[in-house]
Amino acid sequence: MQFPMLYQEGPQNLLFQWQRIIGWMLNGVACAVIIFFLSTASLQHQAFRSGGEVSDMATLGATAYTCIVWAVNLQMYITVSYFTLVQHVCIWLSIALWYIFLPVYGAITPSFSTTYYMVFVEALAGAPSYWVVTLLVTAAALIPYFTYAVVKSWFFPDYHNRIQWLRHREKAKAHPDPETSADVELSQVLRQFSVRSTGVGVSARRDATAVLRHLNVDYSQSPTPGAGVVVVTTDR
Repeated sequence: MQFPMLYQEGPQNLLFQWQRIIGWMLNGVACAVIIFFLSTASLQHQAFRSGGEVSDMATLGATAYTCIVWAVNLQMYITVSYFTLVQHVCIWLSIALWYIFLPVYGAITPSFSTTYYMVFVEALAGAPSYWVVTLLVTAAALIPYFTYAVVKSWFFPDYHNRIQWLRHREKAKAHPDPETSADVELSQVLRQFSVRSTGVGVSARRDATAVLRHLNVDYSQSPTPGAGVVVVTTDR
């Protein structure tokens, strides 16, 4: 409990604000548009297999959905900061299950699987373009969220972003100077603010929001002795 204020994101309702909910919805729409149009453009008007056959709707649908599975799980991978065994199992097992589902579903009689009959075994698995499209389209679908995450953590950091930055700097420095290090000063400032009493319920949200509003830490200063300066502005 070195930084108790990390647990104030819940009482402050920072994780379930309408801005975040709408933002995730827009991110989903952007990923869907990128995957659909890039998958369609990549497989259009070209031979998909060695026999000269072009891709059909089943091939396009399976390819696009493969990109969706990869994009969703890799986005969770980017979002999570600290991994446990359960998280690794959930992410990688969900991807593996998709590749198990495709041949199993395609092996069912055509009266049930319809146009997806043997689509993975006969069409997708042996086509290099399927794997290349999966790789490139998935990477393109992750660009909007990755860009947003980088910009936000650098220029509009949340409290946990500052703690992550501090931890990274502590690991990167081989011999930190406890007397003059700006990182140590930042750590002390964050710890002092994080242990302040914020009450419960509505008062917790109000007080914690006030703390973050009045905490203005310039944590981008150099940690070199004498060069790093931490500026804290409060109304108390």
